[in-house]
Amino acid sequence: MDSRTVKPFTVVLDTGSAVNVIRSDALPCSWERARVSPFDGPKLADANGKPISIACAVRLTVQLGAKCSLETFYVAPNLVVPALLGTAYLKAHVNAIKCRQGLVELHDGGTITIQNRRSPPQLGDTQLDHTLVSHKVKLTTGVEEPPRTQVCVSVGTGLSGLCCLESSASLYQKHGMLLANAVVEILPRRPFLIHISNWSNTPKRLCKHTEVGYAQVLPSVLLVPTQGVV
Repeated sequence: MDSRTVKPFTVVLDTGSAVNVIRSDALPCSWERARVSPFDGPKLADANGKPISIACAVRLTVQLGAKCSLETFYVAPNLVVPALLGTAYLKAHVNAIKCRQGLVELHDGGTITIQNRRSPPQLGDTQLDHTLVSHKVKLTTGVEEPPRTQVCVSVGTGLSGLCCLESSASLYQKHGMLLANAVVEILPRRPFLIHISNWSNTPKRLCKHTEVGYAQVLPSVLLVPTQGVV
């Protein structure tokens, strides 16, 4: 794209979405020429299971750090965030999401700083406090997962209450798999279900007690958009 069509914006790296999605008002000028036709889009839903309307698909050049690539985006007029990059993009371009360091490590060796969304000043900051203790999230049963699939698995951790789950960097580096980042209510000493995706081209087997991520307690009140997020 030339300089007349470049539009900078903040994106969400979403390990729970297989595809890239962009809101209509985040599209660059002259985006119509990038429309994909014919269009046969996937069925998408937000975190609450509510269907997300898809208007069309476009092919856009994405620059993340020094890396540029041509990617397919599905246009969702009512998407809560300006845009999100799904696991197809992450597998192709991202080596690791280092949440504790606040960095995204790219395949080419570059890094991007993670910018946490902040609440209004009078309501306080709901972003993760990296001075708090994080607990490992481990499988409570063994898992066998075919290539290019997502499965629901049982896990456990030493924390309870409202917690944020984030994928372990080693899970992707060793197995080509990702835990879907999420906010969950964890009951004391009770296993719970999460999704793990195998984005490799080979079957994967994880043993019981394999570390797949880590959890951190969040404030007891979490402010979220009423529409939900993919």
